Amino acid sequence: MAPPNPVHGSPPTDQEILLVHQVTGTFLQSENQTDDTLNDEVQNENHWPLPTNKSLVWQLHKVDLGEGRTTYLIENRAKGHYLTFRPGNTPAEIPTLSPVLRQRGGDTGGADQRWDFHPIPGTDAAYWAIMPHDYDTYALSVYNNHLADDQWIVPTPTWNGPPALAHAWGVVLRYRSGS
Repeated sequence: MAPPNPVHGSPPTDQEILLVHQVTGTFLQSENQTDDTLNDEVQNENHWPLPTNKSLVWQLHKVDLGEGRTTYLIENRAKGHYLTFRPGNTPAEIPTLSPVLRQRGGDTGGADQRWDFHPIPGTDAAYWAIMPHDYDTYALSVYNNHLADDQWIVPTPTWNGPPALAHAWGVVLRYRSGS
């Protein structure tokens, strides 16, 4: 069996992918690890072999915002639900709220479903920070910087600087038998 194929350059939008946290080596996955993902929060998991369902399989959808600005919708391929940011009531709540999977909000998604992929400095565009489009001082990482799997994935502060290695996600093309 061939190993997964890491992606360099721009995130791919035409195929199924896995999102791998580069510090923990774990996959982004829906909480319940089933095909019924509506309202699931997301967490990191370390699976091998990979589950046969699509709870950890994603697809990016590029959204053109005009004037050269681009963002992405992140679709979980189990049931077609989209990663949705929850800002909470105060900035202090943001790092405690895992995004959830919800129905797509129109053709270009709701504002809370738009995510920006920013290269992590020093990685030659091989790894990205996944940042809520309207909250560019936060990026997805593991809750409380745990190194274990089965932890919530939450927006963590970038402290008004560039994303750090703790925010680094790799995009891996999903392996398919016979391809």
